[in-house]
Amino acid sequence: MGRANLDRGLRWLEKLLRLESRYGFFALLRTLVLLLFFGLAVFIITSPRYFVERAEGYIRRRHDAAVSMRLVADAEARVVLSRLIAQTECSRAWVIELHNGTENLATGLPFLYGDMRLEEVSPGAGNVDREYRDFPLGRYPMATHLIHEGVFIGGAASVRAIDERLYHKLKANGVEAVGMVTLYAGARPLGVLGVSFGPGGGYNPAHLALVLQRYGVQVGTILSRGSE
Repeated sequence: MGRANLDRGLRWLEKLLRLESRYGFFALLRTLVLLLFFGLAVFIITSPRYFVERAEGYIRRRHDAAVSMRLVADAEARVVLSRLIAQTECSRAWVIELHNGTENLATGLPFLYGDMRLEEVSPGAGNVDREYRDFPLGRYPMATHLIHEGVFIGGAASVRAIDERLYHKLKANGVEAVGMVTLYAGARPLGVLGVSFGPGGGYNPAHLALVLQRYGVQVGTILSRGSE
Protein backbone atom coordinates (compact mmCIF):
# COMPACT_ATOMS: atom_id res chain seq x y z
CA MET A 1 0.00 0.00 0.00
CA GLY A 2 2.85 2.36 0.92
CA ARG A 3 4.68 1.56 -2.33
CA ALA A 4 1.55 2.31 -4.38
CA ASN A 5 1.08 5.69 -2.67
CA LEU A 6 4.73 6.54 -3.29
CA ASP A 7 4.41 5.66 -6.99
CA ARG A 8 1.23 7.73 -7.26
CA GLY A 9 2.95 10.69 -5.61
CA LEU A 10 5.94 10.41 -7.94
CA ARG A 11 3.65 10.37 -10.98
CA TRP A 12 1.91 13.56 -9.78
CA LEU A 13 5.29 15.19 -9.19
CA GLU A 14 6.39 14.20 -12.69
CA LYS A 15 3.23 15.73 -14.17
CA LEU A 16 3.77 18.97 -12.23
CA LEU A 17 7.38 19.19 -13.41
CA ARG A 18 6.28 18.74 -17.02
CA LEU A 19 3.67 21.46 -16.64
CA GLU A 20 6.19 23.75 -14.98
CA SER A 21 8.69 23.29 -17.83
CA ARG A 22 5.98 23.90 -20.42
CA TYR A 23 4.11 26.89 -18.91
CA GLY A 24 6.55 28.34 -16.37
CA PHE A 25 6.59 28.26 -12.57
CA PHE A 26 4.46 31.35 -11.87
CA ALA A 27 1.79 30.43 -14.39
CA LEU A 28 1.60 26.97 -12.82
CA LEU A 29 1.46 28.45 -9.32
CA ARG A 30 -1.31 30.85 -10.34
CA THR A 31 -3.29 27.99 -11.84
CA LEU A 32 -2.93 25.87 -8.71
CA VAL A 33 -4.05 28.76 -6.49
CA LEU A 34 -7.08 29.37 -8.69
CA LEU A 35 -7.96 25.67 -8.60
CA LEU A 36 -7.61 25.69 -4.81
CA PHE A 37 -9.98 28.64 -4.44
CA PHE A 38 -12.39 27.15 -6.98
CA GLY A 39 -12.45 23.87 -5.07
CA LEU A 40 -12.96 25.70 -1.79
CA ALA A 41 -15.82 27.74 -3.26
CA VAL A 42 -17.50 24.60 -4.58
CA PHE A 43 -17.09 22.95 -1.18
CA ILE A 44 -18.62 25.95 0.60
CA ILE A 45 -21.57 26.06 -1.81
CA THR A 46 -22.25 22.34 -1.59
CA SER A 47 -21.58 22.03 2.17
CA PRO A 48 -22.61 25.33 3.83
CA ARG A 49 -23.67 23.62 7.04
CA TYR A 50 -20.10 22.45 7.66
CA PHE A 51 -18.77 26.01 7.71
CA VAL A 52 -21.73 27.40 9.67
CA GLU A 53 -21.23 24.77 12.37
CA ARG A 54 -17.49 25.44 12.50
CA ALA A 55 -18.07 29.22 12.73
CA GLU A 56 -20.68 28.81 15.46
CA GLY A 57 -18.38 26.47 17.36
CA TYR A 58 -15.51 28.94 17.13
CA ILE A 59 -17.69 31.85 18.34
CA ARG A 60 -19.08 29.73 21.19
CA ARG A 61 -15.59 28.69 22.32
CA ARG A 62 -14.37 32.29 22.24
CA HIS A 63 -17.41 33.41 24.24
CA ASP A 64 -17.04 30.65 26.83
CA ALA A 65 -13.34 31.45 27.22
CA ALA A 66 -14.10 35.16 27.66
CA VAL A 67 -16.77 34.41 30.29
CA SER A 68 -14.36 32.20 32.21
CA MET A 69 -11.65 34.85 32.08
CA ARG A 70 -14.11 37.50 33.29
CA LEU A 71 -15.22 35.39 36.25
CA VAL A 72 -11.64 34.77 37.32
CA ALA A 73 -10.66 38.43 36.81
CA ASP A 74 -13.61 39.71 38.86
CA ALA A 75 -12.81 37.34 41.71
CA GLU A 76 -9.16 38.36 41.76
CA ALA A 77 -10.01 42.07 41.54
CA ARG A 78 -12.41 41.78 44.50
CA VAL A 79 -9.58 40.34 46.60
CA VAL A 80 -7.51 43.42 45.77
CA LEU A 81 -10.40 45.72 46.71
CA SER A 82 -10.76 43.99 50.08
CA ARG A 83 -7.04 44.48 50.73
CA LEU A 84 -7.39 48.11 49.75
CA ILE A 85 -10.14 48.63 52.33
CA ALA A 86 -8.01 46.96 55.01
CA GLN A 87 -4.96 49.12 54.25
CA THR A 88 -6.69 52.47 53.86
CA GLU A 89 -9.68 52.04 56.22
CA CYS A 90 -11.91 53.56 53.55
CA SER A 91 -15.68 53.11 53.39
CA ARG A 92 -15.73 51.72 49.85
CA ALA A 93 -13.28 50.48 47.25
CA TRP A 94 -14.46 50.17 43.68
CA VAL A 95 -13.60 49.79 40.01
CA ILE A 96 -15.25 51.72 37.20
CA GLU A 97 -14.68 50.22 33.76
CA LEU A 98 -14.93 52.23 30.55
CA HIS A 99 -16.95 51.17 27.53
CA ASN A 100 -18.43 52.75 24.41
CA GLY A 101 -22.07 52.83 23.41
CA THR A 102 -23.49 54.68 20.44
CA GLU A 103 -21.36 56.92 18.24
CA ASN A 104 -21.50 60.24 16.45
CA LEU A 105 -23.17 59.76 13.07
CA ALA A 106 -20.89 62.21 11.27
CA THR A 107 -17.48 61.36 12.74
CA GLY A 108 -17.99 57.79 13.94
CA LEU A 109 -16.35 58.69 17.26
CA PRO A 110 -17.85 56.67 20.14
CA PHE A 111 -19.56 58.11 23.19
CA LEU A 112 -17.71 56.88 26.26
CA TYR A 113 -19.44 55.52 29.35
CA GLY A 114 -18.41 54.31 32.77
CA ASP A 115 -19.80 51.43 34.79
CA MET A 116 -19.00 50.66 38.45
CA ARG A 117 -18.81 46.91 37.98
CA LEU A 118 -16.98 46.00 41.19
CA GLU A 119 -17.49 47.43 44.67
CA GLU A 120 -16.45 46.25 48.12
CA VAL A 121 -17.63 48.06 51.26
CA SER A 122 -16.50 48.18 54.87
CA PRO A 123 -18.90 47.08 57.66
CA GLY A 124 -21.74 49.56 58.02
CA ALA A 125 -21.23 51.21 54.61
CA GLY A 126 -23.94 50.67 51.99
CA ASN A 127 -23.37 49.82 48.33
CA VAL A 128 -23.76 52.62 45.79
CA ASP A 129 -22.72 50.80 42.62
CA ARG A 130 -26.26 50.90 41.20
CA GLU A 131 -26.00 54.69 41.03
CA TYR A 132 -22.93 54.53 38.79
CA ARG A 133 -24.15 52.36 35.93
CA ASP A 134 -23.61 53.33 32.29
CA PHE A 135 -23.06 57.02 32.97
CA PRO A 136 -21.69 59.18 30.12
CA LEU A 137 -18.15 60.36 30.87
CA GLY A 138 -18.73 63.55 28.92
CA ARG A 139 -20.91 64.87 31.73
CA TYR A 140 -18.14 64.57 34.31
CA PRO A 141 -15.03 66.77 33.94
CA MET A 142 -13.30 64.62 36.55
CA ALA A 143 -12.97 61.88 33.90
CA THR A 144 -10.86 64.14 31.69
CA HIS A 145 -8.85 65.29 34.71
CA LEU A 146 -8.05 61.69 35.64
CA ILE A 147 -6.98 60.79 32.11
CA HIS A 148 -4.54 63.73 32.07
CA GLU A 149 -3.28 63.57 35.66
CA GLY A 150 -3.53 59.84 36.36
CA VAL A 151 -4.52 60.27 40.00
CA PHE A 152 -6.80 62.37 42.20
CA ILE A 153 -6.89 62.50 46.00
CA GLY A 154 -8.87 65.08 47.91
CA GLY A 155 -11.89 66.10 49.88
CA ALA A 156 -15.31 67.14 48.65
CA ALA A 157 -14.25 70.77 48.16
CA SER A 158 -11.40 69.68 45.88
CA VAL A 159 -13.82 67.57 43.85
CA ARG A 160 -16.20 70.52 43.54
CA ALA A 161 -13.45 72.72 42.11
CA ILE A 162 -13.15 70.26 39.19
CA ASP A 163 -16.57 68.66 38.83
CA GLU A 164 -19.73 70.19 40.33
CA ARG A 165 -21.97 67.33 39.18
CA LEU A 166 -19.74 64.65 40.71
CA TYR A 167 -19.47 66.66 43.94
CA HIS A 168 -23.25 66.60 44.48
CA LYS A 169 -23.42 62.92 43.58
CA LEU A 170 -20.71 62.04 46.10
CA LYS A 171 -22.33 64.15 48.82
CA ALA A 172 -25.63 62.36 48.23
CA ASN A 173 -23.76 59.09 48.89
CA GLY A 174 -22.25 60.43 52.13
CA VAL A 175 -18.74 60.72 50.66
CA GLU A 176 -16.41 63.29 52.20
CA ALA A 177 -13.19 62.38 50.34
CA VAL A 178 -12.05 60.20 47.47
CA GLY A 179 -8.90 58.75 45.97
CA MET A 180 -8.82 57.63 42.34
CA VAL A 181 -6.21 56.34 39.93
CA THR A 182 -6.52 55.57 36.21
CA LEU A 183 -6.24 51.91 35.15
CA TYR A 184 -4.49 50.97 31.92
CA ALA A 185 -4.32 48.03 29.55
CA GLY A 186 -0.95 48.77 28.01
CA ALA A 187 -1.22 52.38 26.86
CA ARG A 188 -5.04 52.39 26.74
CA PRO A 189 -7.12 53.60 29.70
CA LEU A 190 -9.56 50.89 30.77
CA GLY A 191 -11.07 52.30 33.96
CA VAL A 192 -10.63 53.81 37.40
CA LEU A 193 -9.70 52.28 40.75
CA GLY A 194 -11.06 54.33 43.62
CA VAL A 195 -11.73 54.55 47.34
CA SER A 196 -14.15 56.79 49.19
CA PHE A 197 -14.27 57.94 52.80
CA GLY A 198 -17.35 58.81 54.81
CA PRO A 199 -17.67 61.49 57.53
CA GLY A 200 -14.80 61.26 59.99
CA GLY A 201 -12.72 59.02 57.75
CA GLY A 202 -9.06 59.95 57.85
CA TYR A 203 -6.31 59.26 55.31
CA ASN A 204 -2.73 60.18 54.52
CA PRO A 205 -2.65 61.58 50.95
CA ALA A 206 0.94 60.51 50.25
CA HIS A 207 0.38 57.00 51.59
CA LEU A 208 -2.95 56.70 49.79
CA ALA A 209 -1.37 57.72 46.48
CA LEU A 210 1.29 55.02 46.79
CA VAL A 211 -1.26 52.34 47.75
CA LEU A 212 -3.61 53.28 44.91
CA GLN A 213 -0.84 53.28 42.32
CA ARG A 214 0.45 49.87 43.49
CA TYR A 215 -2.97 48.27 43.52
CA GLY A 216 -3.91 50.09 40.33
CA VAL A 217 -1.17 48.22 38.47
CA GLN A 218 -2.47 44.94 39.88
CA VAL A 219 -6.10 45.57 38.98
CA GLY A 220 -5.18 46.90 35.54
CA THR A 221 -3.15 43.76 34.84
CA ILE A 222 -5.99 41.52 36.04
CA LEU A 223 -8.66 43.22 33.94
CA SER A 224 -6.58 43.56 30.80
CA ARG A 225 -5.96 39.82 30.40
CA GLY A 226 -7.07 38.62 27.01
CA SER A 227 -7.04 42.11 25.48
CA GLU A 228 -3.83 41.55 23.53
